[in-house]
Amino acid sequence: LLLYGSISLYSVALGGLQIEVAADYHERTRVVAFMQLCFLGFTIAGQWLFSIVQIFRDQITGLRWIALGTGAFFLVAALAPVCLVHERFYGLVADRQARLRLIDGIRAARRNPPFLRLLVAEGSMSLGFFLASIMGVYLNYYYIFRGDIKGASLMQGWLGTSFQVAAFGSVFLFRRLSVRIGKRRTFQLAALAH
Repeated sequence: LLLYGSISLYSVALGGLQIEVAADYHERTRVVAFMQLCFLGFTIAGQWLFSIVQIFRDQITGLRWIALGTGAFFLVAALAPVCLVHERFYGLVADRQARLRLIDGIRAARRNPPFLRLLVAEGSMSLGFFLASIMGVYLNYYYIFRGDIKGASLMQGWLGTSFQVAAFGSVFLFRRLSVRIGKRRTFQLAALAH
């Protein structure tokens, strides 16, 4: 609970800042691309967490220490943007913008068909990715390695690392495409490739 709560704090703050930090359409894309590169760098480290869990005397103890450490890291990472980053355009927007209640924001989102279609598309891609990836983990651990958790965790680390390195390279490709053919067409191309 602490780990996922901390990750949520981090993700919400970062997601809100990426929209507000730049006024220019293409500058916002560059900021998001940089953030994605940083994210992928950390996810490479995450591919090896279960291998690190194997070092402890038992997996539950290892998992507790890893979850506590990563939860503390994400809590600090979540608070850093809140404390250190200031919106450049806050004064321009905050003076003219009325406070919006959460329920009004949810109603506005429900009345925005393009946003809802984008949400469904992103959710469907994420669901498909996570269902397929967990099946790959299961096949690796119990079919290929026949239950050898330590050996399979190393292979899973290498597989995950190679996937993240490929994703790292795709950030440059899709950022360039978004400037050249537009964000909508780039998203459609990425969904097709996914």
